[in-house]
Amino acid sequence: VPGVELSVRRQWPSGMASLGVELSGKIAESDRPEVGRAVARTDGIGWGTVLRDLFAPGPDGQPVDGPVPESLPVGPRFDSDYARSKHLAERAVIAAHPDACLLRPRGIYGPGDTSIVPRIVAALESRRLPRLVDGDVLTDLTHVDNAAHAIALALDSEVTGAVNIADGTPIAIWDGIDRLADHRGLPRPRRRLPAAPVERAAGLVEQVARRLGRAEPRLTATGIRLLTRGMRLDLTRAREELGYAPVREDGLASAWEEEGA
Repeated sequence: VPGVELSVRRQWPSGMASLGVELSGKIAESDRPEVGRAVARTDGIGWGTVLRDLFAPGPDGQPVDGPVPESLPVGPRFDSDYARSKHLAERAVIAAHPDACLLRPRGIYGPGDTSIVPRIVAALESRRLPRLVDGDVLTDLTHVDNAAHAIALALDSEVTGAVNIADGTPIAIWDGIDRLADHRGLPRPRRRLPAAPVERAAGLVEQVARRLGRAEPRLTATGIRLLTRGMRLDLTRAREELGYAPVREDGLASAWEEEGA
């Protein structure tokens, strides 16, 4: 069998109880993922040029995470069922309407949000949210008003293909969490836990919940990634071809205030 074997975790990470997940000790054989294998480098399967541009070093010679363009290949593996479902939806739309404009807003928040701010608030109120990074995480999100504005522009344009949408100004996630905690009179997250094992544990808990037919757990791997991995989107197409400019630039501040009211 070609490739390098990737071993699977056999023990639940310590500290799960502090996240509200009562799991410890050995992971049952039936709940372990299958052993994987790394069979190729990304530059050996057609992604080399795009990835070299994306991770090109800065003037100081150090790696720089550049904004993610729409041209970055997607799939065939995904880090969550949600990400996979979005990709499949795009493929279905393109199959039916080859000239469609596919907007890609990242992390929609604002009035009606049920996943980002409300989950952070619930985690703060439970006093079980650990601090998962040193420093802060800068990431692009999208206020629902900006998403709606982009939709209106797309309906009146002839732009085709994928178009990234975001607020355009990166948000400091943990600074916002601290301010939200202060606003609500709650303690700031202080207990430090490493992000990688928490993310893996969250993924395993999701697998167990799906197999048992239970609701999605409050702690998800996607949620952990949002709090620990910054991402910037390249908005060049949105600005130059769609004429997009954000109509809301107050970031998460307004959402924190609404939740803290």
